[in-house]
Amino acid sequence: GLKRLHPRQVTASTFLESGWNRFEQNYLPLYVADDDASTAWVEGAPGPGVGQSLTWRGPRLKKAKAFKLFIRNGYQKTKELYAANARPRAIEVTPLAAQEGGPTQDGTPVKVELADQLGWQLIDLPVPPSATGFRLTVQSVYPGKVYEDMAVSDLQVYVDAEDTYVPEIEQQAAEQIRTFAADRAKAAKEGKFSA
Repeated sequence: GLKRLHPRQVTASTFLESGWNRFEQNYLPLYVADDDASTAWVEGAPGPGVGQSLTWRGPRLKKAKAFKLFIRNGYQKTKELYAANARPRAIEVTPLAAQEGGPTQDGTPVKVELADQLGWQLIDLPVPPSATGFRLTVQSVYPGKVYEDMAVSDLQVYVDAEDTYVPEIEQQAAEQIRTFAADRAKAAKEGKFSA
């Protein structure tokens, strides 16, 4: 059966850190993992975000077959914000192998065209047995009406694998993400800002 995985690390090529609302919200890569549509990763490069990427790393697997990725495209806090910001359109998703001792083969990239709509969309990703995550690279976008910045609200990752699943460890990882997001929100309200 499918099991939910939580990331140990989420990184991105860039993220938005300046602007009038830096105290409100830092658009960190990890916000794709908090199951909260009112937070998002927003890329911070000039232009609409083509070529920007997000890297999701979870537990190291040895007997994985496939990931199912559920993505909430764009900034889904409100319909208005969704339309205002750019959303990924064509993406390439590359399965990443665990990098232990010697060269490991990453999996075959899958190209996907995302629909321009609110809600969840499913991506099926066959992965090598040693999969530890994936890199999502944006190849084209639906342009935002107001901002060039491109956003992704949430990613949920499920795995089909024969590895032993340890719910406690996944819960712990999920808890760390929630705590981190809550701490940032609290600091923002108090007007504190830390990298």
